[in-house]
Amino acid sequence: MTEPLTIDSGDTAWMLVSTALVMLMLLPGLALFYGGLVRAKNLLSVMSQVLGVAAIAILSWVLWNYSLAFSGGNWLIGSLAKAGFAGLGADSAWPLATPGKAIPELVFAAFQMTFAAITAALVPGPKSPSAWMPSLFCSSWTAGPSSPSRSVSARRCAGPGPMPRTAGS
Repeated sequence: MTEPLTIDSGDTAWMLVSTALVMLMLLPGLALFYGGLVRAKNLLSVMSQVLGVAAIAILSWVLWNYSLAFSGGNWLIGSLAKAGFAGLGADSAWPLATPGKAIPELVFAAFQMTFAAITAALVPGPKSPSAWMPSLFCSSWTAGPSSPSRSVSARRCAGPGPMPRTAGS
């Protein structure tokens, strides 16, 4: 027999703080990081791209992605039962690993939404005008003694371009 779920205030508070920290990492953090990799004339463009992609990811998460990821369905994809956060109210709870403990499902959805948004917002960085070409050079050639990438400064061989490419994404 399963015991009733009770909302744990400590876990809920920690999830809210974690959600706020990831949002700070996303909008000012990632936008300013990518802004520092481009020329001054491209700063506003890159920051707008990060903000725009994050906004699209957040809207799609609310409208259908949360439902497809976390509602019942088949083994591959969920249903649209929670599209638009339908059914996520004050009485819906997300169970935790501790038996009987839960957090509000809306808090869980917001926490997962921040990671969906930051993952999508990683895309504009390597595509920015001054970061794209050096990152292509750094990730395309190995760093051997006779490698052409020896001429590219080490400052340009780190950051949003080479790291996702060498990670296989």
